[in-house]
Formats: sequence, C-alpha cells, structure tokens
Amino acid sequence: MLVALCFFGLLRSLPITQESILENVISPLAMAGMDIHIYLHSFQVGGKAAVNRKSSEALNKLGGLDYAVYDKQEEFDKTMNYSELATRNGFNGTDSSAKGSLINHIRALHSLQRVGQAVQRNMHDMPSDHDYGWVIFIRPDMLYI
Repeated sequence: MLVALCFFGLLRSLPITQESILENVISPLAMAGMDIHIYLHSFQVGGKAAVNRKSSEALNKLGGLDYAVYDKQEEFDKTMNYSELATRNGFNGTDSSAKGSLINHIRALHSLQRVGQAVQRNMHDMPSDHDYGWVIFIRPDMLYI
C-alpha cells in the first residue's frame, strides 16, 4: 500500500525531531510493508533557503523527499490582511503574542493546504491501482512517541 507522508511548516526543529519521526512514524509504516512517499511544503524566510544543510541531512535520514513545494513567506504574507483578521477575531492589537500566534496559525494552514494540493496533483498522474491508501500530515517540529 502507498502512503503519502506530508510534512508542512518550517523545518528548523527537524534535526532534533528526526529520530522520533523515524522510529515512531516511518519505521512502523515500513515494517508494515507500506511504500512511503515523502512530501514537503515549507517557507523560505528572509531570503534564506527553505531547507538548510542540517534540515537537508535530517530529511535524507528520513528517506529523502519525493515531492517538495516552497513558497516565500514574505510573498504569502503580502496576500493576507493580518490586522483585519486579528481585529475580526477579537485581538485589539495590544496583545502582540496572540496576534503572532494567529499569523503563525494562518501560515501553518496555508502550508497544510499547499502540501495537500501537491498530493492531489500527483494522485492524478498515478495509475488508479497505485492510489495512496493513507495520506498522513505530520509536523516536523514535534516529537512522536
């Protein structure tokens, strides 16, 4: 059975979390005979590469990327009116950490949407007997136990 394992968001913690992902997500799927395709959506922030050397090494230890999509965070931010969204959701502008959390959540939802779209695009190109049995969305900044 094919499995799409979809990473979304920034990869800055992946070198720390890679072992728990390998041990508690990827290895059990592989031992169950699953063929795993790894997808990623991430942002380029401040002109820096979306995947730095340490994150690239961590991704390689997880099996490497099959599909990757990157957006420039600054370009995405230009499409959003965060002040209006914050006001509409009850943030009066005095609590900058709450507004920052809202902004990061919106970015995470966009990343989730973009990696999901990548899976959908690739599924259209796959023979029907090779569809994904499972699509798993996973954050690279969490420890899995």
